[in-house]
Amino acid sequence: MSQPVTPSASRPPTPVQDALQSIQFIGEAFNSYTSAQDEIVCLRVKNNDFNVSKSRLILRSPVFRDMFALSEGVEGGQERKVVELHDDPEEFKHFLWFIHADPLAGHEFSQAEASPRKCSILLGIASSAHRYQADGVANWAMRTVLSILMGNRRSFSLDGPLAKMLLRTAARFQDSSSESFAVDARDVVCDAIHPDSPGPLSEDPIIAVLAAREVDDTYVLSHAYFYTLQKGNKYWRGDEALSPLDRRRLVCGDLLWRCQIDPACVQGDYFGQVVYRR
Repeated sequence: MSQPVTPSASRPPTPVQDALQSIQFIGEAFNSYTSAQDEIVCLRVKNNDFNVSKSRLILRSPVFRDMFALSEGVEGGQERKVVELHDDPEEFKHFLWFIHADPLAGHEFSQAEASPRKCSILLGIASSAHRYQADGVANWAMRTVLSILMGNRRSFSLDGPLAKMLLRTAARFQDSSSESFAVDARDVVCDAIHPDSPGPLSEDPIIAVLAAREVDDTYVLSHAYFYTLQKGNKYWRGDEALSPLDRRRLVCGDLLWRCQIDPACVQGDYFGQVVYRR
């Protein structure tokens, strides 16, 4: 029987050996931490109670780490303290699922077919993760959802709720180093409004007007106005979903459109002041 081969002392460790040592170290550190300090905390989000592992929250979010550190020593009695949070319950639920999911569940989710539901879950993860400074999770979720929405093989069209959620979530990243997320999200929505794109936003650009107005995205709003005007005033004049401000802007845009042959019929800066004034 052959003897097992032992690595030479002078032989450098392989990448696999380094990875195994890192995994072992992380596992030991996690086990020693959770065995001594882990407990279940109750997070209440708009009357929805989530009983979650404190250690999972601390390992992912410095906000929760500081929050629980400040609360230590002031909680009295045996009753578990309820932490009130002001979040969207559905988005927060998706974030909690992600940080508690086992590797197999996470892998199955990543491999699942692209769909509006999957994009909504990813945006919910990104939104809550960004709020609680879980930057690695937030950036991963935004990169993943944008790769789906910007891909050529996408089998579904962008609708109003998903467009609004995409714009609102991406806007959270404007003050960070990942500002390109907001730019890419706007491009996705504007492409969906274009008449050559299939889907509800190109067929009815007023849907995009409502989504962009609700999240105060003037860039997308200007594109939605343009494609609304392209359909003619009979399309939008009777739509009750438009606000008085929307109508005033569209009337001015329609007037400018009609006067393009004779620019003298409209003052040069009037349209810009009305259409883009907050």
